[in-house]
Amino acid sequence: MWILDLLAGFFGAGVPGATLSFERDLSPSQSLTNAVGTILLPVLGFVLVAFLGIWRHPGVSLLILPGALVAATAALSATLDRDSTWTLRVTLLTAIACWVSCGAAFLLGVFLGFFHEF
Repeated sequence: MWILDLLAGFFGAGVPGATLSFERDLSPSQSLTNAVGTILLPVLGFVLVAFLGIWRHPGVSLLILPGALVAATAALSATLDRDSTWTLRVTLLTAIACWVSCGAAFLLGVFLGFFHEF
């Protein structure tokens, strides 16, 4: 039944057979992992890629760094909270946020590097 609970967490309580309610009573550990995964680590990724020159290495800035940040969030969530649904949800949100922020920093670095040559 945990797959139905996971789907209910992503899509709301409209999944038949799911026991998860769609309320916002988060525990302190869930709030911490959510804040770290969706705010702090994407900002850190953007700063590292944009200002340390990691944008010159596309593999590092688009694959390795976001993957490391997602792994850090998954480890933090698994350590602080034993709810696998929450861990998967915050890990997916962190993956999206980190990839978008590192990708934006990469594109910004490429754009500014191109025009810096003129």
